[in-house]
Amino acid sequence: MADIFISYKREDQEEHGRVRPIAEALRAEGYDVFYDVQVPPGSSWEDVLQSKINAARAVIVLWSAHSVGSDWVKEEAEMAKHAGKLIPVFLDAVPPPFGFARIEGANLVDWDGDLTHIEWKNLVAAIKTRIGDGEKDIQPGLTRVAYQPSKTVTVTKAAPKKGGGGVLKALAAVVALAVVGGLGLVGYSLVQQNGMLKNQAEDAAFDAAMTRSIDERAWADAKTADTIEAYEKYLSLRATGAYRADAVARIEELKAEAEERPAPANEGTVTAVVNPAIRDAIAGRQLTAEAPETVQISPAVREAIASNGLVGLAVDLGESCRDYGTDWEVRQEQGRWKLWGSNRRTVIEFPNQAEAERGVEILQKLGVNNYCTVGAEFRYFKAGNTLPTGALGNEDCTTIQRDRLGYKVAGGRHLVMNGDASMIAMRTETEAQKALTILRGLGAAELCYLGRPGPSLTYLKR
Repeated sequence: MADIFISYKREDQEEHGRVRPIAEALRAEGYDVFYDVQVPPGSSWEDVLQSKINAARAVIVLWSAHSVGSDWVKEEAEMAKHAGKLIPVFLDAVPPPFGFARIEGANLVDWDGDLTHIEWKNLVAAIKTRIGDGEKDIQPGLTRVAYQPSKTVTVTKAAPKKGGGGVLKALAAVVALAVVGGLGLVGYSLVQQNGMLKNQAEDAAFDAAMTRSIDERAWADAKTADTIEAYEKYLSLRATGAYRADAVARIEELKAEAEERPAPANEGTVTAVVNPAIRDAIAGRQLTAEAPETVQISPAVREAIASNGLVGLAVDLGESCRDYGTDWEVRQEQGRWKLWGSNRRTVIEFPNQAEAERGVEILQKLGVNNYCTVGAEFRYFKAGNTLPTGALGNEDCTTIQRDRLGYKVAGGRHLVMNGDASMIAMRTETEAQKALTILRGLGAAELCYLGRPGPSLTYLKR
């Protein structure tokens, strides 16, 4: 089993020789590295690729001018992202493909084989955080690996640096990388048509285009969540963005809808603040009248449990849900398959017709109406105020071990853990803890997916 799988576009090795030095440098650090996929006779590329990524402990994706447009590299990156193994590395100063902009990567744009280079050391530190030390012997005293690209590689924008303000700040910097005579000479300057200075108006146009692209992605995330908090977050990030007026208008709509919505009935509910252990036990019907010695509950709550009179919990899970009705349908618009609710609002998009039809079938059979989100990463549906139940057949579901739900940080990612396996990757600790609270509070027993890797639809069941 290889420690590290390297995903790259062949031009970066065959034309520029930029992959092998990285592999050799990682081997010098004691890691077993795999980067040249060979497909045995009788095997499919997809099966071999999936098995290699599954076997690797970490997957390094080399983003370059070539690879950002490669469907294969993006597919490998999506597999690694879903498995919680992705470590991005930038060879050229290019914006990463859609869906990967928020994942920080090591900046090796000006790396020339120097193992003491700060970004190389950052990359090694990220790997060690993710998988620990390599199992092979390191090469002590080695400070450089051979790095002699065979052709000139020119880039005009700086790649993202760790802690440097993200993609926008990196794209705003103007960087020229010239590999001269194979010696790795790095120059930071404006480059014109004669090879020395670049037209400033062209730079400004490029920066403006990148800003619009990132703004569109941020707006898409806000629309997906469709909550007041999501739109306010968009406004805080993009105060002058093209969609500012739309965000302000949508916030007002959501506030008006919240005021019109009747308060939930609480009749027959014992008002009690309970800890997650008690909440889980009640949801699983495992809490008897005799409270465990280590759990303190009031006599009123104990009596309600004993008499089966506890019909609800006055516990605010902090959910962000919207009622879309139960008349789910799919519409094709400009080549895209979109899921619509009864309120005529788009919920999600599917990559193809077959997946869209299967998604609608699942939602209709489950009888769900509420679509809920935590950030942009965790999405689920509810039937009224509870999670749906029932086996539909041919489902891709993961059993949730509620007594082993947890949280950890790995490689800068905030992971909701299901036992020893990563189940959901959130952007912040706050969002990860909120997802944990909801999973426990709703008594979630399964997390199901449609279309892995990179599922278009996820749903919880109890």
